[in-house]
Amino acid sequence: MKFQIQTIAALALTASTSAFAPAPIASQRPASELFASNNNDIDMGKAALSFMAATVISASSVQPFLPVEPAFAAAAPAVEKVDLKKLAPEERNKITSKKNLDLAEQTLKEYTKYLTEAKSAVAKSSGALKAQEKVVAAAKKVADADFDKLQAAKKQKMPGVKELTEKSTKSKAVLKEAEKKLADVSKVATKAASDLKSAEKNVDSSKGAIKTAKKKVEKAEKEFKKFTKKVQAQKKKEAEQLKKQKAAAAKALQEEEKKVKALEAEAKKLASVKETSQKELEKKAKLLESEKKSLQKMKTVTK
Repeated sequence: MKFQIQTIAALALTASTSAFAPAPIASQRPASELFASNNNDIDMGKAALSFMAATVISASSVQPFLPVEPAFAAAAPAVEKVDLKKLAPEERNKITSKKNLDLAEQTLKEYTKYLTEAKSAVAKSSGALKAQEKVVAAAKKVADADFDKLQAAKKQKMPGVKELTEKSTKSKAVLKEAEKKLADVSKVATKAASDLKSAEKNVDSSKGAIKTAKKKVEKAEKEFKKFTKKVQAQKKKEAEQLKKQKAAAAKALQEEEKKVKALEAEAKKLASVKETSQKELEKKAKLLESEKKSLQKMKTVTK
């Protein structure tokens, strides 16, 4: 039964948190239409068979789990896709756990709807069963009465035995048909009760999945919060280090500028000294030349 397969799949998916997606709901005839409220001329056999047919059609048309893309995901608005592989594990776990929680909550909604439908089906089938039991009881009462009349007529050798025999045979046939319909309605009621139990298990399983998903979301959020603080602290540390490096570089630049200025001043001073020395040297050279000439003249006079 598809419904039971979904239950097993839901329980398996709860442990992995990879998906909580319910199967799509097949459109079907409302259960309320399967049992007419006209108690005067209701045909319980037809109602039971109709209910059974609708149940079979519904079960056969339900698709198995599709964890990758649940039925309700297709109707969701388009969002920008995020490459989870490029994210930090803490952020990836946070996003994944929240998605799983959303899917688990949606699954609970779907299974709650199934549960409501199952309860309605149980109520309808129970009513049909009780009504058919009354039909069988009435048919049995008529059949027993006709049989007793026939036996009394035979015993007393009264006229009309043939008519009473035919009447008794017809009432037995009616009873047999009513009992057959009762068996069919009983099967439908049994199946409805079984489906209700499955629906209740699915709802309980979904609630458990939500609790698990919430715990994982809380854990992921705590880890992501720690990760965020760690990243912020690291960024702050790097910013402080960069600030210190910039300050050290600026200081080194100032020192270098001072050195350059000092060297420029010293070079200028040396250039000035060189210029003065050159002028003094030229002056002394002229004086020396003058002295040489004077000496030469004196030598000439002394001769």
